[in-house]
Amino acid sequence: MKKNMKKILYLMLILVTALVTISCSKEEDNTIHFEKERYAITTGTLKVRLVVPSGMANGQDIPVTFSGEAVKGSDYTVSAEKYVADGNAENLTISVSAKNNFSTPKIIIMKAGDAQATILLGKRDAMLYSFESASYVLAQEVEVRVGILNARTGEYMAAPNDVEVKMGVADTSTAVEGKNFEFVNKSAVIKKGSNYCTFTLKKLNYEKGKDLIVLKPQVTEEEGFIEGQYPTTEVKMIEGYAYDLMGTWVMNEMVTTPESLSTLWGFLMDSDTENLPRFDANDTFTFESGAYSGFQLTTNLSSSLKDYFHSSSEFTFDKDYNIHVGMQQVTLQLLLLKNVNRFFSPTEKSEDKEAYLGVRNIVDESTGEVLLDVYIIDHNSKSFLQSVSDYAYMPYKPTADNIYSYINFTLKKKK
Repeated sequence: MKKNMKKILYLMLILVTALVTISCSKEEDNTIHFEKERYAITTGTLKVRLVVPSGMANGQDIPVTFSGEAVKGSDYTVSAEKYVADGNAENLTISVSAKNNFSTPKIIIMKAGDAQATILLGKRDAMLYSFESASYVLAQEVEVRVGILNARTGEYMAAPNDVEVKMGVADTSTAVEGKNFEFVNKSAVIKKGSNYCTFTLKKLNYEKGKDLIVLKPQVTEEEGFIEGQYPTTEVKMIEGYAYDLMGTWVMNEMVTTPESLSTLWGFLMDSDTENLPRFDANDTFTFESGAYSGFQLTTNLSSSLKDYFHSSSEFTFDKDYNIHVGMQQVTLQLLLLKNVNRFFSPTEKSEDKEAYLGVRNIVDESTGEVLLDVYIIDHNSKSFLQSVSDYAYMPYKPTADNIYSYINFTLKKKK
């Protein structure tokens, strides 16, 4: 009998517990509430779900209000301002996306009826923006790159979401947009997870004196942008005889040889040609933008070209210049090198270290490869052509602009 009473009491306890649970569940089912009371977001997008009782899923709209310190539209955006209780889970979710909060953490308060959720909008790290280089060259078309770095660490950062950058032209430019050049794209997007975007410019019409483009991104500190190493960049327009110059080149062919000069002169001594530079496949030339401004030529030479070119030299783009190659007149782009040995000698060094170098692009007819045709047209060698030096060199720069005294070789891009 006592066992039966215990069993009955146990069953009654289970029944009471079940009734209480059902009662509580019904009470909860009849209450609109957010899935969570507290959220946090600094970058990216947050999904905020509203829980609606099944009995209320009749298609009615549930308006949502947004308040707090954070300002909707500038600090964050939302995908909707109401929930739709129609049984579709997607309509019971609103996406909150962080935008440009670079000051202090802020609060967003969401309310739907009596339900309330609090979102902490964290402070984002500001971005340093910088061009990849202080200067570029525009012969036909050029691509410039803008990157972003973490302002706190100085390291390249991955964009937390798509970041649009618009490009502007500074007043210090001499080239006129729409007349001398044009943008292929004047706005670009740093995609989420990336750290740079690119802009492309095309040359329209080259005019001397109207050949400088100064670019500056149209960004503000309010958007979280701070000037980095190269907040502006200079794009130098050239006529296009050397439309492909930048990069590393290796020796392709030594056009000027002892045999070719002896044939031209007809009466040279062995000492006039024995120190001429010879072909060396290890010789390399790298043309690039300088660290802060201008341009840089860096060489790594095994041949006697090292008696003329130093390991590095700044250079600027000068005028175009006509010379005769055999019976043909060709036009070169002159580069004014700032650090060479005009005496072209392993032992004698010139005090004057400035010299013109002539370059142009040509196409190898057999391979279709673009080559760099190089002419050393400004030297007074002390190691070759000594017996004819009175005839070989002009008294003005460039001093060796004729076929009897210039040194010609071609380069090909390093693979």
